[in-house]
Amino acid sequence: MAQKEKNHFITTSYQKQWYSTGTNGANLFRSVYDNSKDCFSKFEKRNHGNNKSYQKKLYWKNTKDPEYRISLENNFAKKESDLARVLQKINRDGIINLSALEKMIVVEFATSLVLRSPKMIEKLKSDKAIKEAESTLKYLFLKNGGTFLDYYSATKSQVVQDYIRNINLEVLQSVDLFSESYQKFLLTKFKKPQVIFWDVIGSSYKLLTSNYPVIFGNNIFDDTGYNLIFPVSPTKLMLLISENSMDAFKRSMNFLGMDRLVTTVNFAILSNHRGRELNFDYEIYSITDQKDKILSEDLSSKLSDKIMW
Repeated sequence: MAQKEKNHFITTSYQKQWYSTGTNGANLFRSVYDNSKDCFSKFEKRNHGNNKSYQKKLYWKNTKDPEYRISLENNFAKKESDLARVLQKINRDGIINLSALEKMIVVEFATSLVLRSPKMIEKLKSDKAIKEAESTLKYLFLKNGGTFLDYYSATKSQVVQDYIRNINLEVLQSVDLFSESYQKFLLTKFKKPQVIFWDVIGSSYKLLTSNYPVIFGNNIFDDTGYNLIFPVSPTKLMLLISENSMDAFKRSMNFLGMDRLVTTVNFAILSNHRGRELNFDYEIYSITDQKDKILSEDLSSKLSDKIMW
């Protein structure tokens, strides 16, 4: 089985939605945040191979078993294939014909991007996290009537030792669209959320994305509910709106209109590195390098980080 060292935390099939095809092949525009200068670089045309969206052996497990080592990466690869098929359908038929299952595949992918980010994986792989997980496992074993001798006897094999060493990644791998834990996560975070796919092709602006493209939190539309926004393409948007925020969202859309929605999302994408623990260079991807196709003048002036247009 192939041991792929380049593990993408943002998939190529997703990034391709921002490619434009010209005489020099498929390209997108990229701007990189310079932390030392508090500004974004000028948008430059790049191909996908030059984008910072992977890390070597990011999802490899700590084991000598070659198949088990890449099992998490293979799990993600299947989900990415499911997403690629949905994106192809969106490009071919639009969003109006998406089934409930296809919409949830996009939702699952968007939420998984937060869980599988390099910083999160780094935390899950840390010695501290592994020791805490093993202590919890041991506690539950003893609580259910086992003895210390039983525990050490049950966990002495190499297979079980591998599992314990990678237990946090195992939990991540077990997150599935139809699993009880995932459904509970959605209900706990979003309180009976509504999934909305929005076609913004009629806007004068084009949606941005990044190598950390999921916008989530309590202050997107108001501070009463937890919401999530995910740019699907330069002209398509997915929103996961909590029950508590739905009225505020409807009022915002009636008042703001499509152009304001797109520029507000772009403003959020350009600010999404703020307050995040990212251990990689934050990059913005666009189908255009024209300022007047990305931000309105008033939002551009409010941006904390200058862009070298």
